Amino acid sequence: MINPNEAKTYNQFRQPDSLFHKRKYDLIMRKVLKDTQGVLEIGAGTGVYTQFLVKDFDIVFATDYDKGMCSKIKKMVPESIVEQADATNLPYPDESFDGVFGVSILHHIPICEPSHNDRRKVWQEIYRVLRPGGWFAFCEPNAYNPFTKIVQWRFGEDALTCKEMQNDAEQVGLKIISYGTLQFCSPRTMFVTKIPFWNSFERLIEKLGLGVSAYVVGQK
Repeated sequence: MINPNEAKTYNQFRQPDSLFHKRKYDLIMRKVLKDTQGVLEIGAGTGVYTQFLVKDFDIVFATDYDKGMCSKIKKMVPESIVEQADATNLPYPDESFDGVFGVSILHHIPICEPSHNDRRKVWQEIYRVLRPGGWFAFCEPNAYNPFTKIVQWRFGEDALTCKEMQNDAEQVGLKIISYGTLQFCSPRTMFVTKIPFWNSFERLIEKLGLGVSAYVVGQK
């Protein structure tokens, strides 16, 4: 069985060579200043997005909670600096990075109750390790997309909204620059992008807030 949370089968689910991921990365990063150097990726998995980051930035730290995932990143993206790390307690000094990036990481982090909100801890850590003026970009499964909801339910996981991420980021003092939803296909259905007028249809879906992914981009 394919489990997106295990290093052994992760790439079967995420498919690192799929155009879906490069397209998502490019859409998210349109609002990000790329003349920065030190970038931290949280929840890097096997390095699917790390491979894009190292082409845009001089120094990329890729972290994941899982040791097996970190081993995969080292093999897939040897140019990156890989460290096993807990996103709620990052092993870096204050104001260490110009940018912090993450895709499909926050929905893995539980909210047991309002007084024990580990997602808020992640945002606090993002604020702490960012330099003044530094940027952040995060993308999560969109709770308003019905297909995404089904997939997340199948794996026993949550989906998030832009508003949830925006609220958490602003609660810790971060500023939102851009937010929205992206794409209406998956890595396994990229063939639909060849259908005439697909791009116009997808832009409409995104404007309606129904893209498969929700994203926020902001600054400290």
